[in-house]
Amino acid sequence: MLARAITYAVVGLEPRRVEVEADLVSADLPAFSIVGLADRACQEAKHRVQSGVVNSLLSWPWRHRITVNLAPAARRKEGSGFDLPIALALLAGYRQLPLERLLEHVCVGELSLDGRIRPVAGTIAVAEGARRARVGRVLCAAESASEAALAGVEVVPVRHLAQAVAYLRGDEEISAADPPGEDELEEPAIPDLADVRGQERGRRALELAAAGE
Repeated sequence: MLARAITYAVVGLEPRRVEVEADLVSADLPAFSIVGLADRACQEAKHRVQSGVVNSLLSWPWRHRITVNLAPAARRKEGSGFDLPIALALLAGYRQLPLERLLEHVCVGELSLDGRIRPVAGTIAVAEGARRARVGRVLCAAESASEAALAGVEVVPVRHLAQAVAYLRGDEEISAADPPGEDELEEPAIPDLADVRGQERGRRALELAAAGE
């Protein structure tokens, strides 16, 4: 069965929509592959997702060939924030949760081997992408939820993959996160070029200018 989830890749400061497609086919020799110009962190999601699903006491499609496509395939995908949408798309394809409900959300987050959901950089940009596309809700790590709510969308905070699945099945209700109050906002950090993705020529020009060359 084919299923998909929605997330966003952050290029520079811009969120770019990515559809995570999961196709499961019965096979005597099981396999799990990720395609769609995924970097090493994305490729390693195979191990995190399988361990996270199994250790969350959810059903894993052992006797299936699993193909995950990160579309559009021509755009490079970086980071571990694709773990959660990959896991949820796979579980929807294995009929462990309703696909229609999943597609009402944008998903982002890293999975630990025990199924916990870890925050990732750029969650607020992902939430901004969801707002622009008029997708109703964002599903993300609880630690990032308050910040992501600043984008003006409904943010559902989850701490564990099992909790995310229970919520999508309708077995558990989770209150949307509130944006941080003024007293909770951190002082703005000094800009760091390490936070800039893409824009290689612009970064190089700034480095040369700072070096006085």
